[in-house]
Amino acid sequence: MSTANALRLRWESLKASAVLTPTLAGYAETVHDLTARDVELKVLTGHCAAIDTTTAAGKLVFGIFAALAEFERELISERAVVGLASTRARGRKGGWPFKMTAAKLRLAMSSIG
Repeated sequence: MSTANALRLRWESLKASAVLTPTLAGYAETVHDLTARDVELKVLTGHCAAIDTTTAAGKLVFGIFAALAEFERELISERAVVGLASTRARGRKGGWPFKMTAAKLRLAMSSIG
């Protein structure tokens, strides 16, 4: 079990008002879950990792990091869509190949009835 999964399991059963986490990486997506449970985040290690959501400044920094992570995910998604459209425009087929071929589909349909 990974550290993130172990921490998620602990967070699900947590009754305290604060959680200590080893690093910031990988925990940005759980901030909404934590705040919904009134759990606060303290980052202990990492480069300049003085993030403590029990303070206003810590909430601001963590919010900026979360916004930047969301922005980066959106950019990656947009670039993937543009790349696939570009390959289609050049006459090539992008993306993963289909798992269900026409022959497999006919076989499945005939076995259903």
